[in-house]
Amino acid sequence: MLYQKNYFSALMTNLSVRSERAAQGLLGLGNPHLRQFLHEKLTATPGTPGAWLADPVFESTFGWKESDETMASLQGEIVNILLKIKNSFLPTKQILIGL
Repeated sequence: MLYQKNYFSALMTNLSVRSERAAQGLLGLGNPHLRQFLHEKLTATPGTPGAWLADPVFESTFGWKESDETMASLQGEIVNILLKIKNSFLPTKQILIGL
């Protein structure tokens, strides 16, 4: 199973808590009342009035089939494809020397 059962609800909680901790840490506020106010706003349930985060929006996706191949098994092939793409955007010698 790719995701735990409550993956998205846990994700929303993590986003709220981490954004609150990051803001508090970056601001370095000394006023306990202001810190409490920010804590309440930043950790409020998403979508509630005054909450930092809006209701979550999920885009519908097409189903997919898991592959037996791993990224490691594709490593050489992916590198070759990326090199071909990179080389197709590099200027030719004629452009570089002004011919």
